[in-house]
Amino acid sequence: MMRIGNRLRDIRKSKHITLVELAKKSGIDQATLSRIETGKMTGTLQSHMTLCGALGITLSDLYKDISNTVQAIEHQSAFVREIDVAKNEHASIKPLTKNSLQKTMMAYLLFIEPQGKYREKKKSAHTEKFMYMLEGAVEMDVEGEKYTLKKGESLYCNASLSHEIKNLKNATAKCLCVLSPPAL
Repeated sequence: MMRIGNRLRDIRKSKHITLVELAKKSGIDQATLSRIETGKMTGTLQSHMTLCGALGITLSDLYKDISNTVQAIEHQSAFVREIDVAKNEHASIKPLTKNSLQKTMMAYLLFIEPQGKYREKKKSAHTEKFMYMLEGAVEMDVEGEKYTLKKGESLYCNASLSHEIKNLKNATAKCLCVLSPPAL
């Protein structure tokens, strides 16, 4: 199972960048980088974006093998106590941590059944959403602007805008989503 720290270390080493150099380039403390690489912490979405910029890669590159990680997390019952907390036109959300609404960000899986839709209400101002497609393809309509996402593609958007996500395939679509700050 590929963890974010292992993936980060592999990318850093493939680019022949030392931990000290990455710390200088990213502005993230060397000790924090070491803890991320050794799996003692995962970092935040913001730190992942900063590291991607310093390494010259995209978030999709960093999260390339995350589907294996997500499948492993799904089977760890300690992390999956809040199941199907939201249903909406053949769609469901599965948070990946306990007490997700009490954290600074909320990571969850979004499942949309074939030809189903998921409508999201406007969130409070300054709410951000990151989506990474694990399986299938969806169309996301953010107040009239449409984006198509296929497996391995990602989207970062302002979640304070109302949006609808529609499954384009005849199989269940599966997205890894991160919402900050958390909200349902």
